[in-house]
Amino acid sequence: MLKHLPAFLTHANKCAELRLRRIGVLDGALDEVSGFKRGLLVAEAYGGKALGGLISLVTLPIRILPFWPKKKRLTDIYLADPHVMAFRQLSAANTAEPDAQPQEP
Repeated sequence: MLKHLPAFLTHANKCAELRLRRIGVLDGALDEVSGFKRGLLVAEAYGGKALGGLISLVTLPIRILPFWPKKKRLTDIYLADPHVMAFRQLSAANTAEPDAQPQEP
């Protein structure tokens, strides 16, 4: 199995390079990027994460206020979907009447 590892890593690097080109991070081949430029790209990525964390930390006192709007959780969004609600009602009806036939909503 380990004999396939170099080919797999080569393929993974090619796919990553193609993805980076498509999103506009790379202008040329990954082999042509210098070590300094790679370091700058990594620093830029981690700098963005650090800046986002700093902003989140600074805005924390405002976000914990009771009148500040909260982010909607994904479960709140999809559980309110009419199709999911119909399925939940159907499931509840089936558990109440085990001999009943399932019906389409």
